[in-house]
Amino acid sequence: MLTDCHQASVLISQASERRLSLTERARLHLHLGVCRACRNFAADLPVLGKAARALAAGLPQSGAEEGAGVEPRPGTKG
Repeated sequence: MLTDCHQASVLISQASERRLSLTERARLHLHLGVCRACRNFAADLPVLGKAARALAAGLPQSGAEEGAGVEPRPGTKG
């Protein structure tokens, strides 16, 4: 059964917290092979996590001004 984007995003998030099973890794790998949006999410997740941890700690973010450094990826709406 092919993983949909919602299932893939859950697996991507869980992969940073635990080791995925062989089946989960295979399903995610297959999905990422055909889904650019989920590949982008997987690439952006570490940055999002770092920003969330900094906000939770109350630290200012460099470039955190509204819209600073935020540009839509080519081929996406933004």
